[in-house]
Amino acid sequence: MDTTVVQNLAQTGLLWVGFGVVAGMTAKAILPGRDPGGAVVTFVIGILGSLIGVAVYSWASGSQIHNPISLVGFVAAVAGALVLLVSHRLLGGRLLRGDRDYVNEVVVSRPVVAQRRRRKAGSVL
Repeated sequence: MDTTVVQNLAQTGLLWVGFGVVAGMTAKAILPGRDPGGAVVTFVIGILGSLIGVAVYSWASGSQIHNPISLVGFVAAVAGALVLLVSHRLLGGRLLRGDRDYVNEVVVSRPVVAQRRRRKAGSVL
């Protein structure tokens, strides 16, 4: 392979990775909350979401986007990242159940909560 081909592939790959990270952070800002995963998962969701979003836009419009840095490409990438973020939350169960601590406080009856508080305070009852 020629060095210019390798250099162009590397630049394009890094462009998509950087663009995906920005799209993932934007999707996370639009749909905040706790996710089953950390920053790396958000970055991966952004990268995959940007690829999927731009691919779906290219398929629907019949045009190809080689350079994702445009307003249409950004909107498509954020939309793809939002779809992946929502599906990730559904698979993790947090969208339907909410935050785990909140659910435990709502589901558990009041005497059990009072009993937990007494144990924490050092009471033997």
